[in-house]
Amino acid sequence: MGNRSRPTVSSALVLDLYDGLAEQGFAFASDLEAMGTSREALHDVDYRPSATVIEALWKLAHQRGAPAQIGLLIGGRLHAGAKGVLSNLAQTSATLREAILLFLEYLPVMSEIETIEAVNHPRGLKLVYGFRDAAHDHEAAISRSMSAGVTWASYLTGTVVRPVKAGFRQCEVTSPEPYRDMFGEDCEFGAESDYLVVSQEDLARPVLSSNQLVKTILLEKAASIRETLSRNGCVSQAVQTVIDDNLHRGVVTSTFVASQLEMSRQTLHRKLSAEGVNFTVLLSGVRQARARYYLEKKRCNLEELSGLLGYSEPSAFYKAFKGWFDTTPRRLSSSQNRETRI
Repeated sequence: MGNRSRPTVSSALVLDLYDGLAEQGFAFASDLEAMGTSREALHDVDYRPSATVIEALWKLAHQRGAPAQIGLLIGGRLHAGAKGVLSNLAQTSATLREAILLFLEYLPVMSEIETIEAVNHPRGLKLVYGFRDAAHDHEAAISRSMSAGVTWASYLTGTVVRPVKAGFRQCEVTSPEPYRDMFGEDCEFGAESDYLVVSQEDLARPVLSSNQLVKTILLEKAASIRETLSRNGCVSQAVQTVIDDNLHRGVVTSTFVASQLEMSRQTLHRKLSAEGVNFTVLLSGVRQARARYYLEKKRCNLEELSGLLGYSEPSAFYKAFKGWFDTTPRRLSSSQNRETRI
């Protein structure tokens, strides 16, 4: 695969998204060509497109007037010709719980930008969806991932699986019915995170195509891909991931990040220098992206921003914010609220 500076996704993930958008009239072969790829290339299971291809396809779809529920439409369909390693691995699992946990364990094999966290819940398992980079994080992408999860759960078990509860960060939905049709009646809008709660009963359902022998083979393949991705992944991307995951816990230093990546501080700085970046720039970039994300999604008030971005002093946060956006957090938030009302 060689050295790379950007996260990648599986060719199957891009093929599924492209074909779904093409079926709806929001993507064309010329779009893939402009991105340096083709539909034919996406049939190569060893091909790893840049995650920017996913982002670009979503952007084009919205520019061409895709409906608000486009993510639900794409995720709610099963594309037999776009099954990657993870999809096939899930099909060999013994139960839905095992399929979900294996999917989460090997998620980078499908996408190095998506995150799904499993948290124990009184009624079963809570799956919290997100993205490592705020640039890839938007409602259509999240709803596609969530609806695909529900669709696959039903397909694997041969029964209709609906979460006992679903949450979405988006506050206003023109028509909630498509969401309730996909995720059940208990849908929470304006939640702190995007999540699904899968019941204990559904988690215990057997997977109809369970196959221990094939699972063993696919596990070896998934582990090999994950190891290669880890080995070839650029250090700057790993640094941004650690920063993004730990900002809210306090001040993130290069010493802390180096320890998380199991290297010395000097080695970290040397590797970053070889990639043409430095730690301060990466930290500032993550903070800037998260600041805009928190304001746009209205997940916190302005007083909380300083702590969420890892600043020990609010004054340092306000100074940095003014440098990023040439305005104050309050003014930017007020401006975005006016645009939303318009």
